[in-house]
Amino acid sequence: MKLIKKNKVFQNMFKEMKRDREWFLNNYQKLVNDYPEEFIAIRDEKIIAHATDFENLQKKMSSQLKDKKPWVKYISKEGIELIL
Repeated sequence: MKLIKKNKVFQNMFKEMKRDREWFLNNYQKLVNDYPEEFIAIRDEKIIAHATDFENLQKKMSSQLKDKKPWVKYISKEGIELIL
């Protein structure tokens, strides 16, 4: 029973991450204009924090996250991607 419950949690987490990734891709040009050369944290199809360096982004996120994990990206006009 515990394994089934854990699987559901992971399935939901991946669905949310997929939705946030699709939102990111669909809004990339606007994000490049609004957050150039910044790290952004996306949760539930919203920017929940942004900063020019990762350490400050983590500080800004910590108060908003609770148990949920955001999808973090670095916005660059050259399309650099950070995998965490």
